[in-house]
Amino acid sequence: MIKEKIKYGLFLLIFISLIIPDIQKKTELIEEMKLEGVFSLAEKPVFSKDNWFSGQFQEQYNQYVEDHIGFRKSFIRLRNQIEFSLFKTAHASNVFVGKNNVLYQDFYIEAFMGKDLLTKDKVREKVSKFIFVQNELAKRNITLVLLIAPGKVSFMPEYLPSYIDVKKAGTSNYDLFTDELEKNNANVVDIRKYFLKIKNTSKYPLFPRSGTHWSGYGLTLVADTLFKFIENKSGINLVDFHSEQGTETDENLRFTDDDIGKGMNLIWDIPSWKMYYPNVIFEKDDTTKKPNILSIGDSFNQSFWGFYPYFSELFGSNSQYWYYNKIVSWPDSLVTKYIDVEKLDVKKETENRNIILIVTTEHNIVNFGFGYIDKLYSIYTGSYVEQDKKVKSYEDLIRNDPKWLESVRIKAIEQNKTIDEMIHLDAVWMVEQGTK
Repeated sequence: MIKEKIKYGLFLLIFISLIIPDIQKKTELIEEMKLEGVFSLAEKPVFSKDNWFSGQFQEQYNQYVEDHIGFRKSFIRLRNQIEFSLFKTAHASNVFVGKNNVLYQDFYIEAFMGKDLLTKDKVREKVSKFIFVQNELAKRNITLVLLIAPGKVSFMPEYLPSYIDVKKAGTSNYDLFTDELEKNNANVVDIRKYFLKIKNTSKYPLFPRSGTHWSGYGLTLVADTLFKFIENKSGINLVDFHSEQGTETDENLRFTDDDIGKGMNLIWDIPSWKMYYPNVIFEKDDTTKKPNILSIGDSFNQSFWGFYPYFSELFGSNSQYWYYNKIVSWPDSLVTKYIDVEKLDVKKETENRNIILIVTTEHNIVNFGFGYIDKLYSIYTGSYVEQDKKVKSYEDLIRNDPKWLESVRIKAIEQNKTIDEMIHLDAVWMVEQGTK
């Protein structure tokens, strides 16, 4: 009798475990926490005789069922939590767990260890172009400034896992570029150098435990240093601002102070260090004319409006941020328009601004200037027209070569681009390879 009850009890348990996810899928009776990050769910496949006999339909349908099962989000968080708690494994792109549960992104390791090192000649060439552009813009009363942001790995290597031997770190691109930039009197604000200088005396964390960018508090120090530098170099009087007593907390972290942690999609957040968010007061002055800034670079730019509204309070309405020199990503009113920088008149856009700010972290310094400096250098040396002719020549070659065109078509599908966009990108790449 007892065995029968156990058997029926197990049967009932299995039945419920199978039916409840399906009920949740159809009704969504229980609200689940959404998953962070960028991902796409499989669409329901369309049946056909060909994809049935090839096995493709069954494969796609299995993936569709997995992606749309009830409680999927909760199951994923449960799996992630178990693997993090037991094995210190992170189920998030490019993320690994260091000592004391400090989170890092792996591509900063490559830069820190010097594994992506450029030749000294290539660095000199890139810096030479930067100085040329800096001087050409100065003739037009435009100030060019480079801001170097620190990577979390180089700032706090003490929390790296023991299997990473920091003693093996060699010369890095950061070392080569900062040396060459200093020799040539470039307009540079080196925040890595500044942060390391104040690291042991800073009252609050300059980087968060579970974030990859500088902290909200760290940003206020960056802003104070950067905008004073810009005022000094440009001779433009910016709106004054100062910090007042703010909030000290290890909960409700702001903006990017938990960006990697959120992306891990755990059940319980990783406990934060005590973070500090001062109140930043902008002193309104109707007599101060706000200059226009064009900022180009990586995601560290976003701090200037994500934590505090520095860009909108200090700069004019014509100001913009070009994400990796690819797409206009600020102000917010332009984000939904998906403006491709490649289609803009770079010379005109540049000369409509008073200040050009390039922001790069250490791991991105290998792509020095994000192509923007190279483009302006070509424009101001008169070689841009010749470069454009070469690109168009390669575009014609691609279109007239069936095999080449087919390979480009496949890449266009994979990267969700039009065939014309992909042809242009391949042509630009071919020209750039020829000039290296």
